[in-house]
Amino acid sequence: MGQSQDRDVHTDILDVAEAIVRQHGFNGLHINDVSARLGVGGAEILRHFPSKDDLVRVLAERYAARFLEQARAVLRQPGTVSDRIAAYGELFRNSYQDDGKMCLCGILAAESTDIPRPVRKIIADFFRVNIELLEETTQKKQEARLILSSLEGAILLARANENIGPLNDVISDLRLRYV
Repeated sequence: MGQSQDRDVHTDILDVAEAIVRQHGFNGLHINDVSARLGVGGAEILRHFPSKDDLVRVLAERYAARFLEQARAVLRQPGTVSDRIAAYGELFRNSYQDDGKMCLCGILAAESTDIPRPVRKIIADFFRVNIELLEETTQKKQEARLILSSLEGAILLARANENIGPLNDVISDLRLRYV
């Protein structure tokens, strides 16, 4: 297999694993499910990621980097605090609307007793940086924690009810809070 094909398989593995974890969590991720969805053998998955723990670590790093890049962009854009907080909330809404799945770091945090220590650190750093970015925007750490907790909780409510309404309501409430 050429280097380009290797990169494609590597990315495909991460994409499929992300979808599974965001839907079923860490304990719902099985190498056999990833290989079946991709139509490759389990050995091919293990060639790229020697263990489930390695796969989830790389997956968490990729997700955190991608989300935090988007968060930085919307929270540091010109505009009112209200507009920036609403744009940040849109990151959660877009994620849920696209596929009805959880924030990867949120679902992994819920299973923190089951995930490997290196992944727990990535998740903790993800939340710490989000709070720092929100604190830059609101100038108050307690407000930053409130925003992040509200959005993560709203995604849980949306998923439990199979209805995006709670997430939409929280985003609207946050927008009004900072007018």
